[in-house]
Amino acid sequence: MSRLITFGCSYTYGEGLPDVKRIPIIDQPSSPSKLGWASLLSQNLGLELVNMGYPGSSNTEILYNILTFDFKEDDTVIIMWTHPVRDIVFDKWTPITFMRTRLGFWKKETNKSWEEKVNIKDYIIKTWMCIHHADLFLTSRKLKYIHYPQDITEIETHRINEIKINNLYTHGFYKIDKVPDGHPGIKSNVATAQQLYDIIKQQ
Repeated sequence: MSRLITFGCSYTYGEGLPDVKRIPIIDQPSSPSKLGWASLLSQNLGLELVNMGYPGSSNTEILYNILTFDFKEDDTVIIMWTHPVRDIVFDKWTPITFMRTRLGFWKKETNKSWEEKVNIKDYIIKTWMCIHHADLFLTSRKLKYIHYPQDITEIETHRINEIKINNLYTHGFYKIDKVPDGHPGIKSNVATAQQLYDIIKQQ
């Protein structure tokens, strides 16, 4: 069966949706939501879903996951690039997803020295480099893919005009409703899944 491979952060995982439970001891989500856009889209397309999204992922981690993923020639790939100002600590890398050391302003335990040195322009430029690298890689693999930043306005301020990105869609994640923790709700996920479905069908 052909597959839909999705990359991203909590928006791709479906964090906060009603069917995402947290594991008490480690306070981590149990498994991706079946109410999220990735699951809805895979059902609409009739494709098996491999959801590689995880809450708190940075664009560097997303790129790494793309470069190390075992793709098949008939895969359809969607990358929902996340907020630019996030990072991953590779010297503590682990294949266990929830144990990776991620840096971001949403974390109470974020390293203060990292926060003090953050330069937004720097991270936006690095995001464009991640998108470009993924674009070249996926093109070389002759895969069907879509770049779909969850909020293009966050990275447009320092866009690298000299590089051209294929299959970049700037609609962004629909924000119609929210769940209690602030993530997009079911209606937002339904609308985003429909938008992506229309894009894929038009390709």
